[in-house]
Amino acid sequence: MLDTSTGTKTDTPIAITPLNVQVVTQQVLQDQQILSLGQALKNVSGVSTGSGGAANNGQSYSTLVLRGFQTDAHFRDGIRLDSFAGDSGTSSLQFANVDSISVLKGPAAVLYGAVEPGGIVNVTTKQPLTIPYASVEQQTGSYGLGRTSIDTTGPLSAGGHLLYRLNASYESDNSFVDYVHNADAFVAPVLRWVPSANSQVTLEYEYHHLNLGQNFGFMPLLDGAPVNASLHLNYGDFSPDVEVTNFWGLTWDQTFKSGWKLRTRLVSNSSNTDGAGIIPEAVSDNVATASSIGVGRGINNVVNHNMMWTATTELSRHFAPAGGVGQTLLVGADFVHYGADGAIRQAGEIDTNISYVDLFNPVNPGTPFSGPTTPLLSDSGTNASLGVYAQDQLVFPGNVFLLAGARFQGLHQTSDVVFPQAPAPASQPKVDAGALTPRIGLLWQPRPFLSLYGNYAQNFGPNQLGDITAAGNTVPPTTATQWEVGAKGSLLNNRLTTTIAYYDIIKTNIPTPDLANPAFVTVTGAARSSGLEFDLQGTLAPTWQAIANYAITNTRVLQSNDPNNPPGSPVGGIPRYLAHLWLTHEFGIAARGFKAGAGIDVNGPQPYSYAGGSGLFIPSHAVVDAMAAYTFALGRDKVRAQLNATNLFNRRYFSDVQVPGFAAVPPYTAITALYGEPFRINAALTWQK
Repeated sequence: MLDTSTGTKTDTPIAITPLNVQVVTQQVLQDQQILSLGQALKNVSGVSTGSGGAANNGQSYSTLVLRGFQTDAHFRDGIRLDSFAGDSGTSSLQFANVDSISVLKGPAAVLYGAVEPGGIVNVTTKQPLTIPYASVEQQTGSYGLGRTSIDTTGPLSAGGHLLYRLNASYESDNSFVDYVHNADAFVAPVLRWVPSANSQVTLEYEYHHLNLGQNFGFMPLLDGAPVNASLHLNYGDFSPDVEVTNFWGLTWDQTFKSGWKLRTRLVSNSSNTDGAGIIPEAVSDNVATASSIGVGRGINNVVNHNMMWTATTELSRHFAPAGGVGQTLLVGADFVHYGADGAIRQAGEIDTNISYVDLFNPVNPGTPFSGPTTPLLSDSGTNASLGVYAQDQLVFPGNVFLLAGARFQGLHQTSDVVFPQAPAPASQPKVDAGALTPRIGLLWQPRPFLSLYGNYAQNFGPNQLGDITAAGNTVPPTTATQWEVGAKGSLLNNRLTTTIAYYDIIKTNIPTPDLANPAFVTVTGAARSSGLEFDLQGTLAPTWQAIANYAITNTRVLQSNDPNNPPGSPVGGIPRYLAHLWLTHEFGIAARGFKAGAGIDVNGPQPYSYAGGSGLFIPSHAVVDAMAAYTFALGRDKVRAQLNATNLFNRRYFSDVQVPGFAAVPPYTAITALYGEPFRINAALTWQK
């Protein structure tokens, strides 16, 4: 089985880890021409991407959904990176320096601190190599895609004590949606000093400049049917959003003669966002358009500056068996500080500053904006957390493996949110909280090819900055518990691995709307997610590789005062089931160098992601993808030509639908609806030296 440190932060094989950990390898990323985290995570059961809420950037923004719970964070080499307020979320992750992706299912608070209970996604980046290597890749495709990436690495000194790696890319493309254009520049150098076999220091940097056009997905309805069902229609206008992020990382790894291993890391990640949106907000009549029925658009301009820095230190050691019992011990501490400072500088309210385009023939720029702009919201806040943790892994005779760990997490959170329609609180709202979160797992391996396991874990995490009660208080943290049972198998002489698991998670302290004070929230919510997951990946035969997964996710609101999401209703935006199959075949002597593959993704019925209790579901759909590649030698170098087609049969479907309650005139209504991407073809030519 694959080895990964994501589940335990030690070099423990997945086969003997009593947790559900899945890995998307570099080969899969290459075969599928992965350019986004959402595309990559189709290869893991029970993981999907959501659009991030009712007021978001539509197809330009996404969040991760694991085991029925949404998260705005992912991890980079074990270090948390939040999707900052106002930025494009996990959809902006650049893949030029991504080596593989690991998914740890279920609560991960013990090792990773304040996270959502569904699990974590950990992106492993490319690191310096001792042998020189270089590659250049050019990709082109539908909707004006043009992407150039480079990867070069090797020693900088004769003795190999100084190593480097440089990854960079530039991407420009349009969208099947009008007025959406993206330009993306990325560079990521890594420098590593290796003074001895037992010591190394690594300095990393990433610069990412993203200029994107936002799509808010406004869809007017007449008697429940779209007025204009075109995939390309955008009732807004070009709404640019410029995001600049800077990442720094310094890591010291040291192995002592006693066998203890020390890892100390300092990381900072900053983001500056400046976005201007022309946002469709209402269907109105008696307006100056050709049909006298128009779509009103407001303006907002969001500016955010966010900064996160993290300090971690960990000690680990494998102990030789004593009395027939082996042991691996890990102890650590981390401190994370997150600061946000943002403002919506201006917003066009329906009754103050609005521009109209005709409902049936929306042509920009529409009627002139008129009336004053009104400030809507400004906010700033901090999250600071300090955690200490310990984990022990014991190996008993009879192939019994015990994993036990606990963390104490302290959290200090402040929030300063100013609403013009409500008086500012007399003092800055804050939360000071702490929790002890345990995790225990037991695994028995009756045969080398079979592992049976179970685990229990608790979770603890802050609620979103800006969630304020009517009394002016920041809402307290969320808590969660999970139990899980499962089995892992290794087939065909370890060429094929499989995992099946059943889990049950309950999350509490979920903010819900304060019906008496609509601008604020109360903490009365609770939700449950349970489900069955199946994953298989590996080699069926010497020339056949396969990935297959299936997940059933049952979510229910347990407590809520929100009439749109009453107790008993499903959690919005979570598909009832997900299935994925991907097969590739490398041809033999007659066509050596050729590789072909195909796959299918099936999404089950999905309740609308806002107002999940409405009883409305996105219908199930299936999408087929395919690829073909030819690899050949060019002197001492290697060249790979590849063609990928996604949504091969051009299936039309919705990826997300929300019912945010837009203003409208009868018989018109409006929803937020995002179409999935239609047929697309991408080509790539890669040179490797």
